[in-house]
Amino acid sequence: MSEVATPSVPVTAPAWTPIAILAAIGVVLVLVNRAKSGRMAGEVERQTKAGEWLRRRDEMEKEGRDSYDKYWADRRAKGLNPRRRRRRSSKNPHVPFDVYLKRKLIDTVFYSDPRTTSEEVKRGLINHDGYDPGIRVVKCRRKRGK
Repeated sequence: MSEVATPSVPVTAPAWTPIAILAAIGVVLVLVNRAKSGRMAGEVERQTKAGEWLRRRDEMEKEGRDSYDKYWADRRAKGLNPRRRRRRSSKNPHVPFDVYLKRKLIDTVFYSDPRTTSEEVKRGLINHDGYDPGIRVVKCRRKRGK
């Protein structure tokens, strides 16, 4: 029969005793729980902040709604019609000027200041807009668009 060769160095088991194994498992569990509790704490904090924000928003909406209702109730009590709107002024504040070149109407320009004179308009058109210096500017007297 052949003999089994034995190693020259004796093989020993690692020094893991049952207490050492339980201690290592405990450390791992503690680390996992800390990680979970950190995540859970952050989530709970976020939910708490979101809940506070929603509660504040609801309070502000209620306050706003209450003040809005109170405003219109006061208007109705005073006899003011809440549906009534101001009419727009149909006055056009812009003043039209006709621009002629060689007795032919070439353009109509509008200025917002009613005190603007034809000479000021002509000077502006020639100097700024590059119109021919031979233009004649006349303030319009007729109604347009009707």
